[in-house]
Amino acid sequence: MYAIETTCCFTGHRPKYFPFGTNENHPECKRIKSFIREKCRYLIEAGVTHFISGGALGVDTWAMEEVIGLRETFPRITLECVIPYAGMIERFPPNDRERFARTLRKLAKFTILKERYYTGCMQDRNKYMVDRSRYVIAVWTGQRSGTGNTIQYAEKLGRKVHCLEYELNVPVHSPPNRK
Repeated sequence: MYAIETTCCFTGHRPKYFPFGTNENHPECKRIKSFIREKCRYLIEAGVTHFISGGALGVDTWAMEEVIGLRETFPRITLECVIPYAGMIERFPPNDRERFARTLRKLAKFTILKERYYTGCMQDRNKYMVDRSRYVIAVWTGQRSGTGNTIQYAEKLGRKVHCLEYELNVPVHSPPNRK
């Protein structure tokens, strides 16, 4: 069991919601990854030792890879992946399934919430992560989405949200009202 006070989860969009799509070499994608890495580093230095990702493509995957990379400097940190249903990974394209399998070997914990997909399972997964975390690192386009709902839920519970609001067709920035 991991303490809420030292746990952080991630929320964010899948690649299709960003103009650069799956091009992770695009400068805007690199800036998002840099934001995730720097916020993780900041929280680790503040005492966070456990991170939780929802395992989806895009921000969730990038966050897992950034945490794994940070373990070289901070070996005490752990990573958990929570997926909403057992068949989620099989729906990924082949290259992404292989990428996920490489990441899976580096997790401290892997949680599958339900055996099958059901309406609302993604939202239930997001609530599960927020309920177990004091901090949330988010990348959000500002559009109505599961990411937006997760941020709203986290703020309602008094969680500390570190959000990079990604404005479509505008450079990535950190809004002044969020840490």
